[in-house]
Amino acid sequence: MKRFPLFVCMVLLLLVVAGIPVTASPTISSISPATAPNNGDVTVTITGTGFNSDSTVWLNKPYSTDAAIYGTILSRSETSITCRFSLKGQTPTEYNVWVNSPFTDKFGNTFPQDVALLTLGFRVSEGTGTTVMTTTPIPANGTLSVSSIPSGATIYLDNEYKGRTPLVMTNVGNGNYVILVRFTGYQDWRQNVVVNGDSQSYSARLVTYPATNTPPLTVPTQTTASPPPVATARTTAPLGIELGIIATIGAALLLLKRE
Repeated sequence: MKRFPLFVCMVLLLLVVAGIPVTASPTISSISPATAPNNGDVTVTITGTGFNSDSTVWLNKPYSTDAAIYGTILSRSETSITCRFSLKGQTPTEYNVWVNSPFTDKFGNTFPQDVALLTLGFRVSEGTGTTVMTTTPIPANGTLSVSSIPSGATIYLDNEYKGRTPLVMTNVGNGNYVILVRFTGYQDWRQNVVVNGDSQSYSARLVTYPATNTPPLTVPTQTTASPPPVATARTTAPLGIELGIIATIGAALLLLKRE
């Protein structure tokens, strides 16, 4: 467990050295207030991460073709957006909360959609003097749109292969899912989603694995020991034996001479 922060730091350092912008897709953690009547305007604060100066916000009814309710931005930071919605005459029901944070990569390519969703995160209630309107039942299926940078990555929904990015998955039954985006040479990207008869879009910005420098493998050199010197046998007779032979020959010659 202690290795994980070090690994993350190494990845971030490599991204900075390579000149790749370290930006995260936006997320929404909460909206306050989370309800308001439909007889006027309401100012809300959305908290989360990944917001930028180009971020926009809107509300929309799931499974509906009605126009979205766009917010007027009052202030924003990387973790907070304050905006005003005009709710007068809007249908009393639950609404999805959206934040879109476009970005431009290091090559100058602009990506206009990088969205976060808080499903059914805001409710419009009936205000004084308004007319009650009925809502459409929630459909049994929704739609998931997934793109990636780079494109062509494989997509799995709850470990079931679905295709390659960019991909629109229709007729996805309501419920909880895990989207997995995988591309050779890049780290896996995962996102937990809740389908509730609505349409959702996700953009996976994949991060390459950090380069590793593997030291060359050195093989120890084996030295062959020199064999010990071999003793050679003496091929000549010892000096004493030689003198004995000479003496014997001399005595024989002396006897022959006397005879």
